Amino acid sequence: MKTYLDHLKSTGSIGPFDILKRPVLRSSAIFPFFVNNYLDTRVLFMGYWFLKRNIKDIFILITLRLEKGEIIIREGLSIDNVKAFCISVKNKLINKNFIFRGNLKGSIELEVFSIKNLFFPFPAFVVNYDSNQSSSFVHTCGRTFNDINDCRDTLKFLPPETGFDILPGDHLIPFFSFTNGDTFLKNQRLSLEIFCNNKTKIKKHIIIKKLKPYETKFIFFLNKKEKKNIKSKCSLRIKHNFKSFFPRFLSGNFTRNYSNASLTHSYYDLKDYNDKKHFWFNHDKSTFFDSMISIPIFLNKKYSTELAIYPNFYFKDCINFNIEIFDMKGELLKKVNNFFSIKKKFNKPYYLNINNLVQNLFYLNKRKKDKYLFAKITFDTQTIPPRLKFGLNVSYNSNSRFNLPSNVCFNAMVPDKFTASKKGTFKWALILNKTDSKILISNMSNLKKKFKKAKLILKFWRERDNKFIKKVLKLKDNGSFCFELNNNKIIKKFLNRKTGWVTIQSDNPYVNGYYFEDNGVNAIGADHFF
Repeated sequence: MKTYLDHLKSTGSIGPFDILKRPVLRSSAIFPFFVNNYLDTRVLFMGYWFLKRNIKDIFILITLRLEKGEIIIREGLSIDNVKAFCISVKNKLINKNFIFRGNLKGSIELEVFSIKNLFFPFPAFVVNYDSNQSSSFVHTCGRTFNDINDCRDTLKFLPPETGFDILPGDHLIPFFSFTNGDTFLKNQRLSLEIFCNNKTKIKKHIIIKKLKPYETKFIFFLNKKEKKNIKSKCSLRIKHNFKSFFPRFLSGNFTRNYSNASLTHSYYDLKDYNDKKHFWFNHDKSTFFDSMISIPIFLNKKYSTELAIYPNFYFKDCINFNIEIFDMKGELLKKVNNFFSIKKKFNKPYYLNINNLVQNLFYLNKRKKDKYLFAKITFDTQTIPPRLKFGLNVSYNSNSRFNLPSNVCFNAMVPDKFTASKKGTFKWALILNKTDSKILISNMSNLKKKFKKAKLILKFWRERDNKFIKKVLKLKDNGSFCFELNNNKIIKKFLNRKTGWVTIQSDNPYVNGYYFEDNGVNAIGADHFF
């Protein structure tokens, strides 16, 4: 792990990029795949390099490996336009006449090569576990290193991983997974600690005696008896010593027959990192909040919106949460200071039901015209952890056994004068186009005073070719917009039952958002924008 400041500097995200720094000419993503009669693993992306970096010569090397690391397919893909791409592991295996029975596990690695600087060593890809009843996804998490310098810089610190939900019920199986790098490893010891909001705690150790190069592991870390003791949502801390790959784990929950899954990724556990280099400083408290997040609130009664707060950071004294709730036009409906606080003894996850909070703040029957609201949550603290980790859980508001929430992993926004001075931003998001796709865009900053409106140019891209449909709109300060694919027949027809992407060019640097797929049977997939 790099410090947050070093990470921003290395990618040119804060201040101008250092032209003397070695350019990134290779970026990679490696995803554990899981395929059976019900489930396919797909990798989805678009040719964003053409728009964001003006790079028009991209080559991708695709490698499929079995569970023990054996290569079964290796092929190249030249990217010559912006269009959407979909790579199905199951289809590639079928096309190669590969016969599989039961659950087939392995990895799919995509290495992106360019003669121009890619800036990021990890590409903007999405892995999608897709079945008839659910379709969950998450962005690039694991990767292999470019060289020894990349490995050394990236693994300067090696904290545990944490920050995803273990769902209760014996019909769901929590897991985390990873694919090893090019090094043979022996006697790898994983120390696990499960902690719950009802104080349930389980500690255990897993020994991996041998881990071959590029071997994939799915770790199902709870036996049936342990799982029965899980009565509420919990989270997991994973202590490890992996240095042969970037140790960000693909994680989530399977149904017992492995026909459906929810996906997210793990994140750094910095609870024991109290050195000042791991904190952020607000040098202009009159201008910036100490930290800020913004999340959508689904007002349809069938949905529940929940904010998960994971104990993955060190802080002094307490953190006070303040909330402002805005309608989609940017009108402030309610503001409450100190609606929630975290004390120094923070050793379990908290799950805040945002719909209940909104219901208590004002009567929703007065806002029948609103389908969505947006909440801006700001934090007051003496020390600012730059990697405050949250989970956005949008789920069905039901007691169904088959209820897989979104569990989006995302960070808080910290004070940054460089971002405030930027002329705009470029974002993009997946349109899965399976059952009910939604894109929620917001214009919310961590500035204490109003900022400015945002003019957005949206372009919708498809798999078939490089054509797009253009849409222009404006968002007021603190305003938001929801694009619902099923309510737009023109774009729905344009995508022709395939996946698509939307790109968002904004003259305001604070535009951001989330994308969702409501699968119609109690499963919701989601992630934040690239």
